[in-house]
Amino acid sequence: MIKLSSIMTVLVWSALLCWIASMFASRFHQARGDLAFVLVAIFASCCAISLAVIAATHRSRRAIRWLLVLSVLSALLAGLGAWMMISPITVVGLRYFGTMTLVGRLWLIGLLTMFLLPWLWGIVYYRSREQVTQVA
Repeated sequence: MIKLSSIMTVLVWSALLCWIASMFASRFHQARGDLAFVLVAIFASCCAISLAVIAATHRSRRAIRWLLVLSVLSALLAGLGAWMMISPITVVGLRYFGTMTLVGRLWLIGLLTMFLLPWLWGIVYYRSREQVTQVA
């Protein structure tokens, strides 16, 4: 379970990092708020990717705990973004998905995956905690 969670975390955060880097590179004039958001997102992406690698290789409970916290915070934003993309279904119906581009569909899948990551890391954290309590 830890390897699955780590792989999904690395994939989702790497995709987000690539998207933010391309968005940052395509704009020449940045507002201070945009620059701060980009820098925080790049820092969070790098932290999540490195923590996922540490959690998978060393099975560090501290890395798992930080990934749980980081994924909960990112799930709040991802859930809001996914809801904004899905909510027009109530008006338009399922044909709304037919009008979405491939990039929009991939973005929605990424947001929903990021929304599910806290559950996966919660299970991994619970299992690692359970193993520690059984040994002691």
